[in-house]
Amino acid sequence: MKKFLYSLSLAALIIFSTSSSCKKDPTPTPTPKPQGTLVVMPLSLTFAPEGGSQNLTLNASEEWTATCPEWVTLNPASGTGESKTIKLAVTVAASTEAERKGEITVSLKSGKSEKIAVTQQSGETTYTSLEGKKILIAGNSMVYYGGCVINGNQKSSDTGLLYQLIRAYGETATVYDCTFGGHALHDFTEKGCTSSNLHGDSGTSSSGNCPGVGTELLIPNLASVDYLFISEAGNNNSAFYTDATAIFNRVKAANPNVKCFYINHIYSVYKGHTSVTSQLKNLHDRDGVTIINCGQLAYDIYTGKLKVPGGSMTYSDRYTFCNHTSSDTHHPNPLMGYIMAQMCYCALTGRDAYYEDYAKMVKGSTYGGGGSVTYSNYYSKYYTTAAAHPFMDVIDNAAEIKGIQQLIPTYIDKY
Repeated sequence: MKKFLYSLSLAALIIFSTSSSCKKDPTPTPTPKPQGTLVVMPLSLTFAPEGGSQNLTLNASEEWTATCPEWVTLNPASGTGESKTIKLAVTVAASTEAERKGEITVSLKSGKSEKIAVTQQSGETTYTSLEGKKILIAGNSMVYYGGCVINGNQKSSDTGLLYQLIRAYGETATVYDCTFGGHALHDFTEKGCTSSNLHGDSGTSSSGNCPGVGTELLIPNLASVDYLFISEAGNNNSAFYTDATAIFNRVKAANPNVKCFYINHIYSVYKGHTSVTSQLKNLHDRDGVTIINCGQLAYDIYTGKLKVPGGSMTYSDRYTFCNHTSSDTHHPNPLMGYIMAQMCYCALTGRDAYYEDYAKMVKGSTYGGGGSVTYSNYYSKYYTTAAAHPFMDVIDNAAEIKGIQQLIPTYIDKY
C-alpha cells in the first residue's frame, strides 16, 4: 500500500514538473516608435481653366518634402517641420487642354504622408467649323476698299482677307462678294435700288450704275447662305434699321437658320451717323445680329480713348486706318481691312485673333477700287496727303499688331 502511494505521488510530481517546464514567459509588447505629426488642409483643390493660385495649410513635426504633377507648382515644396501651421501656395497655369487630375503628396522623413487631389477643369474650346460653309457679304466700298473682300467679284466667290484667313486655318469655305460701290442697304432690299434712290434716303441720288432691283444685287440661291454680313454705305440713313432688318428677313425667308452680322465701319463712327450707331443695340437685342464694331475699335485707338496693349505708337489721326487724299478721307486702308476681316473671322468661329502670319497675308493681297492695287502701291495711290502714322508702320510692328489682335474680340457686340 505504501509502495502504491509512493508511486502515485511520484507520478504526480513528474506531471507537475513537466507542465511547469513547458510554460513560456509572455513576450513583451514592443514599445511603438513615436509617429510624426502631419496635417494638411484641404485635401482637394479645383482650378478653373484659366488657372491661378490657392493655399494649403500644413503642420508638420519633422522634416517634410512634397511632390507634384508637372503642371502644378508648390511653394515651398519642402521644410524642416516645426509643429506650427504654415501656408503653401499651389499655382496652376492656364490650360486649353482637357480636364486634368493629379495629386500632391506630402511626406514626412519618418514615412507618414498625405495626398491632396488637384483638378483643373477642361479648357478645351469648341470652335465653329467653316468647312464647306457659304458666307455672303452685302455692302459697298466701305467693306471692299480695305480688302476684307475684293471689289470686282460681285455676286461671285471671293479671295479677299476673310477668305484667306479661313484658308490659313485649314478650312475651305465660299465667300460671296456682293459689294457694290455707291450702293446702300436699301438697294439690297426686295424693293431694290432705283436710279433716284441709290442710298436709301428719299430724294437722294448718287452717281454710279444701278444693276436693277435688289434681286440682282445678291446671289440667286439665298437658301444656300449660312452666314450673312451687311454694312451700310457712308450716309446717315434714317431708315437704317428698317432696311437692315428687311435684308436679314429676306435671307431668313430662304434659310431660317442663317446667322446674321452687321459690320460697323469707321466712317459711321467718326461722322456721327447716329441713325446707324443708335440702332446697333436693337439689331443685336431684338434681331440676334452679331455686331462687328471694327470702326469703333479704330476710332477709340486713334482718339486715344484706348491704349493698345504692349504697343508703343501714339496715334494722332484717323489716317492710320483710312485713306488720305483730297477727296477720300474715309475709305478703309489695308490695316483697317485686316482688322475687319479678323474680327469677322473671330465672330464666325469663336477663335481669338492671334494670327501670326498676318503680315505675309496682308502684303500679298490687293486693295482699293476694283481690287487692283497691290499693298506696296497702295500708300502712293491713296495718300496724296501724308498720314502721321502710315498703316505700314503698324503692319510692320509685331507688338502693335499683337495688341490690336488682343483688342479685336472685345469689340464684337460692343456698341
